[in-house]
Amino acid sequence: MIEKIIKSLREELESKLVILGVSPTKTKSAVELAQRVVSDTISVKATLPELANLFLSGKPFEESTLVQTMIEEYKTKMVTKLNVSEATAKSSSAFMIQFIMAQLGHAVSREDGALESLRKGNGPFGRLKNIGGSFLKTLVF
Repeated sequence: MIEKIIKSLREELESKLVILGVSPTKTKSAVELAQRVVSDTISVKATLPELANLFLSGKPFEESTLVQTMIEEYKTKMVTKLNVSEATAKSSSAFMIQFIMAQLGHAVSREDGALESLRKGNGPFGRLKNIGGSFLKTLVF
């Protein structure tokens, strides 16, 4: 799912990165890097309660410690891997991660009621051993 979202928004994201000061020669790599940070965080680093809270709490994504962690990781990687200035990386990372997470949240909320099933414990989300895998499969793939 993250890959589909990024693919559909790639041109818009790359244009915004240029406006935020990222060199046009680095925008493709910056978008790919954002995708990896979000995917890795959701599929490897985040716990199921963190993900459920993120998508079910109704709080703005920027208030989430999970999202703040992604923003910080993306900012650091932009500086170290793409040689983007600290100031540009700071503004770009905040925009990119929050935008991607907002799009992901919107897409997941429409995806066959996956979050509602998680909340109620129905269907494939009713079995504890399957919750993590099913939920993460919905988000990542």
